[in-house]
Amino acid sequence: MLIGLNGATTMKNADLLADIEISAELGYDFIEIWKAKLYDYLKLKNIDELINSLVKNNAKAYAINSIENITFRNKKDLNYIKEELIRLCEIANKIKCNYIVVVPSPKPSGVSMEEIKQESISRLEELSKIVQGYDVGLAFEFIGTGNCSVKTLEDAWQIVKGAELENVGLVIDAFHFYTGGSSIQSIKNIPPDKIIIFHINDCEDYL
Repeated sequence: MLIGLNGATTMKNADLLADIEISAELGYDFIEIWKAKLYDYLKLKNIDELINSLVKNNAKAYAINSIENITFRNKKDLNYIKEELIRLCEIANKIKCNYIVVVPSPKPSGVSMEEIKQESISRLEELSKIVQGYDVGLAFEFIGTGNCSVKTLEDAWQIVKGAELENVGLVIDAFHFYTGGSSIQSIKNIPPDKIIIFHINDCEDYL
């Protein structure tokens, strides 16, 4: 098991360069790059400078987090998602990053769980074809808060299992696991090689 620094945890206090330097200083095996920080970095510097910063600090990028709201989108929005995925795949290749995290959309009114599963599987199939050309994988993350269409590990696993895609796995976030009401048993049902990222978080006991 490798231990990484998730850029989301330093969101208010550090930019991408700081995340890279912190990761090196504290001896993390890799970093999970927060997408907004990546875009901010590339507004001021180029990809070669990012590569040099990673090499200089002996830091490795494992995943880029995230493309959100990938399901139940209109054609225009879906095209934008695909274009963004291509851009992130190109960046991932250059910095030797393994995965891109993707997140389902809020639940539309009146939609059944079966419809959510079929929509999610269809979207993962579409996006997985794009990343295949870049040797990058997708990590599907359920969200246990708000009105997300996929709130539990059980449902997320049924989607990933149903898709049967070698380059698609799961993100398990302890916070979303707790807030969405996932069960411990659900973890036991998942092959270890399908758990791509595990986010370790705490939160207030507000349930």
